[in-house]
Amino acid sequence: MASSITREELKQKLSQEQPFHLVEVLSEEEFNRLHIAGAVHIPFNRMSTEARKRFHKDDEIILYCMDPECSASSIAAEKLEGIGFTNIAVYGGGKQDWVAWGLPVEGEAVESAS
Repeated sequence: MASSITREELKQKLSQEQPFHLVEVLSEEEFNRLHIAGAVHIPFNRMSTEARKRFHKDDEIILYCMDPECSASSIAAEKLEGIGFTNIAVYGGGKQDWVAWGLPVEGEAVESAS
């Protein structure tokens, strides 16, 4: 079962530039509009195929979606574990929590606000 990661733990990992993959599992449109700085995009319905191409089975992968009610990151975690990935965590607060705390984001919404 995937572990969970808190906002503070994720902030620390990003600030220390530890090697891991931060993956948003929402739609491409949602990702392009706004995402956590440094994240990559893989929609949960293509997770298994894309993860096999991009990652090693023991890579640390942190998944997130919109908010605590969104189950896409948990579904993606189950898919990854089902194909043998071993180091998966879910940031349950998701993009909504990250943005609410004013933490770094990227995307079209940020560019248009500049």
